[in-house]
Amino acid sequence: MSGIYVIINKINGHRYIGSSINIKERWRLHIVRLRNSNHHSPYLQHAWDKYGEKSFDFVILIKCDPKYLLRNEQYYLDKLSPEYNICPTAGNSLGVIRSNEYRRKQSISQKDKIISEETRRKISIGMRGKRNSHWGILFQKKRGRK
Repeated sequence: MSGIYVIINKINGHRYIGSSINIKERWRLHIVRLRNSNHHSPYLQHAWDKYGEKSFDFVILIKCDPKYLLRNEQYYLDKLSPEYNICPTAGNSLGVIRSNEYRRKQSISQKDKIISEETRRKISIGMRGKRNSHWGILFQKKRGRK
């Protein structure tokens, strides 16, 4: 389900507005990043750390066709002036094709990054029951399918 959502701080009423083609998955990603102190919005992250997870509500404002997401998100950004959003302009990177140079730099930045056993365990638990289409395609090719 695609649409516009808001994360509301129940203590002070401050908000974060977002849009997604898959709201349920986007909410899950917000939770993971906030719990791991790795959210892209330092304002939301600070409030999360200060007030705690139970002080926030996740509310779907509207469901809409993906082609109207940015227009509708911009409407709510303008109307509500959310305190936790960094950028006052709606935008996303859907369909952006990254250059080989960008991808190379990203790869280098992740090399030799140490991931704790606890993080590995959490990733493993989070991935259970999910299919990785990339590996599925490779497996099918090896077995003579496709």
